[in-house]
Amino acid sequence: MENLVSTQWLADALGAPDLFVVDASAHLPAAGCDAATEFHERHISGSCNLPFPLLFGLHLTGAQDMSLYGGGWMDWESAPATPKRMGQSLKGAPA
Repeated sequence: MENLVSTQWLADALGAPDLFVVDASAHLPAAGCDAATEFHERHISGSCNLPFPLLFGLHLTGAQDMSLYGGGWMDWESAPATPKRMGQSLKGAPA
C-alpha cells in the first residue's frame, strides 16, 4: 500500500474488507469551524471521524499499513463518481 493515495485509488478501494477510512479533519480554534459538525454534514461515504492526535497515536504505537489520502474533501467532492454522505443521504454512489 502506498503512503499517499489518490482520489481514484480510494474510490476504487472503498468497500474493501481490509480498508478503514478515517476523517481526521481539524481546524485551529481561531478558524471558527467545527470539524465534527462538518463531518456530520458531509464526508466520504463509509468513513468515520477520529481526531488527528488519536490517529497519530495509532501510528506511534506501531499501527501498520496506514496511508494518507492527499486529495482532501475538495477533490473528493468534485469527482462526480465518488460516493459522499451529505447529511443523511448518499450522493454519487455508482448504480
